Amino acid sequence: MASFGADGAPVGALRRRLVLEAPVAAPDGLGGATQTFETVAALWAQVEFLASTGAEAGPNRPPRTA
Repeated sequence: MASFGADGAPVGALRRRLVLEAPVAAPDGLGGATQTFETVAALWAQVEFLASTGAEAGPNRPPRTA
């Protein structure tokens, strides 16, 4: 019998290992801070690549024309 995760996906489909990180500010010695990241949790996930429109590239990329 197959096992299922909390979202109903088969556990075997969870093949990508993800690391969840949180920002941490550390003093830089000059009165400021340097931002680093520390691991909060390690997770397994299913990643599905969907079609892209190019809008995800950011504001500096010119819009696509059809």
